[in-house]
Order: sequence, then structure tokens, then C-alpha cells
Amino acid sequence: MKSCPINLFHEKKLSFPEGLRAVLARRSFLGIVVAVISGTGAQQVPAQSVVLVRPQAVLVQEAAVSLPAPPVISAIALEATGRRLVTVGDDHLVRMWKVDGGLQIGVWAGHTDWVRTAAFSPSGKWLGTAGQDGQILLWELGLLNQVSSVSNQPVVLDHRTSAIQSLCFSRTEDLLAAAGFDGKILIYDVRSRARVAEIAGPGADIRALAFSEDGGLLAAGARNGRIRLWCREDFSPVGELSGHRARVRGLSFSPDGSRLVSGGEDRRIMVWRLPEGIQEVELADQPALVTALTWCGNRRFASGGTDNVIRVFQLPEGQEIAKLVGHSGTITSLIWDATQERLISSSFDTTVCKWPLSIEPELALQPR
Repeated sequence: MKSCPINLFHEKKLSFPEGLRAVLARRSFLGIVVAVISGTGAQQVPAQSVVLVRPQAVLVQEAAVSLPAPPVISAIALEATGRRLVTVGDDHLVRMWKVDGGLQIGVWAGHTDWVRTAAFSPSGKWLGTAGQDGQILLWELGLLNQVSSVSNQPVVLDHRTSAIQSLCFSRTEDLLAAAGFDGKILIYDVRSRARVAEIAGPGADIRALAFSEDGGLLAAGARNGRIRLWCREDFSPVGELSGHRARVRGLSFSPDGSRLVSGGEDRRIMVWRLPEGIQEVELADQPALVTALTWCGNRRFASGGTDNVIRVFQLPEGQEIAKLVGHSGTITSLIWDATQERLISSSFDTTVCKWPLSIEPELALQPR
């Protein structure tokens, strides 16, 4: 068995250097959302300021006959090809959409309460969903050219006594990790459908869970602000990252695996350099609670919060370079679609937005 590549139990930390402020180069951003509703388009603000982006359209769900309003969207999942999107929420249903065009191509029942989380496997063969009913469901999806194909009934991997808030697949697709209110990390073998590990998390109420892009690490953040990492080989703990003072709501590994970004209800965003476990950037005093995070390549990341706004930041200093305005409710999910260089967001306002981030070629950020 391989040894884990890092060990973070040496408690190193760097403070964010005061006075470092990058000069914002002029960039052109275009905000577009899925379906066709008129909007104002992108607005360029003065140089050395934040670019303000407004959506031009939104994907709007229609209310079911039995419901007075469209369902709240608590999470989205994007297939790796960028073709299919899943939304879940308070109507207990799983909905699948074509990303381009916003056509709903499937609606599936299986949950009996609010669905809180969804995750595609890397190949798009499997979809995992979970939520307030404690069920962890595994859906077998059809071939990629049969966009609406899905098994009639999902496999019930488990039925817990408390809510499940977060799911993620390993990069090798053989494992599905789940966590929620009870503070336990549950690991399932996708092929055998068996639970193969149950490990203690960093605390109760885990809402942030992520495998690294190379599959070597698993990270989880809890209500107490602690973040713990485990080695994928045997799920032995390799360390904890301390810095947050309240519930961690977002965790995301950079595509090259060199960094982990975290955010939470203490209004802080932190970037941790791996494998050293050093706090590289701290962005304190955000305007709102941080509820969603994702990387947009290796040098930029986006955050969403309870002020209904999405912000894009750029390393190395963590300079805010863009503000995406258009949602009217808390941001619940952010996903970067590398196939189209676009950001996709969901919100409690019942909508999904698509934001292509177009950068002038001569100013394009290159991966390290």
C-alpha cells in the first residue's frame, strides 16, 4: 500500500501580507445565463477596480401543479463533458437538464424529503443524491449519446437516521464519500454497493467534502471550523487545517492539486498550499457568509454567499477581479465547466445561471 504524499500535523501557517494589492488589468467578462430572459450584459468599471458582470438570461424552473412556487435549488451537479446538469431541491425530485438550451430532459423521484446534494461520477455513468431523508441514492445513467437515459429505480446505498449534506466521488470512480449532521464520513464501494469505511470527521454538521483531483486526498469541513484531510489509500488522517471560526461551507482542490480553498460562515476565505499545509492567502471580512466555492483554473477561484453575489479572485494575492450580480437569493452551488470556460451557479432564488468568463488572449492566465 502506498504511503500518503503529505502529512500536515506540523501546524505551519502564514499570514496574508498586508499592503499587497495587485493592479487589476483590463479584462472583458461576459455573463450569460442558460435560457432566454433579457438582461443588461457585462459592465466594465474603471481600471484597477472590480469588473461588474450581470446575467443576460436565466434557467427558470416552472412550479409543479401541486406546488405554489418553483422548487428551491439546494445543489447542482455537472457532468464532466459539460452537457448535462442536475438540480435538486425542496421538491424532493432530481431533475436533469441540457446545459446548452436549458431543456429539461428528466425528472426522477426517489427521495421523500428535501434533497441537499448531488454528484456526478467522473465518467458520467453514476449520479449520487442525498438529503434530509437520510437516503444515499445511486442512479445509473445511460450512455452519453442517450442524454435522458437513466435507470428507473436508484440503488439505496444507505438510509441514515440524520440528514446527508455532501457527496463526492473519487477520481477513480470506485468510491463515493458522504457526510452530514452526525459528523461521520461514510465511504461506499460503487461496484459492490457496500460501505467500506466509516471515519470520524472533524466535527458535527459536515457540509463541505472533496476529493483532490489526483484522488490522493479527501478533505472535510465541519461546524466547528476545523478541516481534516485523509489519505485516500487507507483513509488514515494526515492533518488538520485550523483558521476558520465557524461552520465551513465550501472546500475545493485546485485542478493541479497544489492548493485547497476553504470558506464558511465566519466570512473568511482561505487558500492553503499543498503539500505543506501552509495558509497562503486569507481573505477576511467578506461581505457575507461564504456558502459556495470552486476553482476556475489553477489561479482563479470563485465564491458565492448569502448576499446573492458571486466574486472571482485571482492569485497570488487573492485580488477580487470580478463581481457576478444577478441572483436574488443565497448562492447554493458553484461549478467550473472547464470544457467551455464558464461558471455555473445555483441559488435559493430557484434559478441556475451560466457565466462564461472571457479573458483577452494576451492577458489569459496560464496554469502553473
